[in-house]
Amino acid sequence: TAIWAGSFYLSRRYVSANWWIPSVTIFTPFQTLWNFFSGDAATVTPTLIVGALILVALMIIGARREWNRARESVQLLLWWILLPIGLALLFSLRQPVYADRYFEPTIIAVALLIGAGVAALPRWGRVAAATVIAVGLVFSSFRIYSDPIFVKQQWREVAKIVEERNLP
Repeated sequence: TAIWAGSFYLSRRYVSANWWIPSVTIFTPFQTLWNFFSGDAATVTPTLIVGALILVALMIIGARREWNRARESVQLLLWWILLPIGLALLFSLRQPVYADRYFEPTIIAVALLIGAGVAALPRWGRVAAATVIAVGLVFSSFRIYSDPIFVKQQWREVAKIVEERNLP
């Protein structure tokens, strides 16, 4: 933990050179959680708040369900989620360094706790939750490739033109 925190702190000068990283708010961790399942949530909406709260509830249910059987595993998953997000959030209070893409490995721990939460539901709840999550993931995946809001700059094409024309 100390090595990771020290490494992140020492490298944050380079990370914070990214002017595009926004300032953090109270909703930032919820946006991150929602982004893990929706692809992108640039603004806080009622859907984001409700969806993120449902995911947090499932994670809590999953952690409580597994606590007595696998306490060390649950603790590891919680550290895996809270350490990077919490420290980046804390560091961002001074200078923004909090970006969802830096937490992609955390998706695994989040998915495991949500899966344990879904497994703790009654049968009809498991079916409903799994269906909603699956449909949401399919919809989000389709949206990432089809929604114009996600169009990225064509930097490869620009680089090719600059190179072909020998531009500075």
